[in-house]
Amino acid sequence: IELKNVNLFVEKGTTINFYNDAKWIVNNSEVYFNGVKERQISIHGNGNNSIFFNELKASNFTSVVFSGLSNYNDGCKSLPSAVTFYNSKVDLKDCTFKNNKVGDDILNVFQSEFTIDNCNFLNVFSDAIDSDFSTGSITNTIFEEIGNDGVDCSGSVVTIDNSQFYKVSDKAISAGENSIMTVRNSSIKDSAIGFVSKDGSKLNISGTSKLVSNDLDFAVFTKKIFYDKPQLNISSSLNSFSYLIEKRSEIESLDVAKSLIYTQNVESKLYGKEYGKSSK
Repeated sequence: IELKNVNLFVEKGTTINFYNDAKWIVNNSEVYFNGVKERQISIHGNGNNSIFFNELKASNFTSVVFSGLSNYNDGCKSLPSAVTFYNSKVDLKDCTFKNNKVGDDILNVFQSEFTIDNCNFLNVFSDAIDSDFSTGSITNTIFEEIGNDGVDCSGSVVTIDNSQFYKVSDKAISAGENSIMTVRNSSIKDSAIGFVSKDGSKLNISGTSKLVSNDLDFAVFTKKIFYDKPQLNISSSLNSFSYLIEKRSEIESLDVAKSLIYTQNVESKLYGKEYGKSSK
């Protein structure tokens, strides 16, 4: 199904079921899903089903449940995500993404502007949110039972506020490839790795962010040598947490720099080797 140059309105209480290998592509349009808490909109996949929003001029998704979807693959071309926004304005509020069947991400925003507020990402096959070359904010959002990364950023500027990460199998929050990420008043619990800053990225952590019972709290390293050094700014002492930091890193914390213990070749310990999980 392909729609182009339309104003699409989906009313509260609507159920959309996909069957077989149905795909939904919406191009160059305005999209408004107007659910409410008592009458959510349900979008459910029953086969190899995915959604691709391309160049949306405006969008609003309120109280929408996305479930049972897979990454886009029509035999000739494929995308990594179950729900993809490309070059779009994205506004998600009170939405749930859960139980996707296969794919690298359940949600991918690419070259887009986005807000994600009061949403849930539950029982996700691999990554929950992948932000590529995008700008956005994530607030009051819960990530639980995530198969790989919680929020994975490349070339993006993203702020995370008042959000919770629970049982993330790889990196809860990952800043990569010249990303700038700011995290405030958020918690990461029972996960493989809490925070990662790599490949020229800058990760700022402030407020009362909490790390509880994770295998590794921080990793700061260079994976691709053509990027500048990664940065981590934290308003507390790193020595209160578990960490792996390469010397080619820029750290600002309450610690005296010489008190930090540096590790060579951090990458060799990650991605399922000693910490975290390899990508599917």
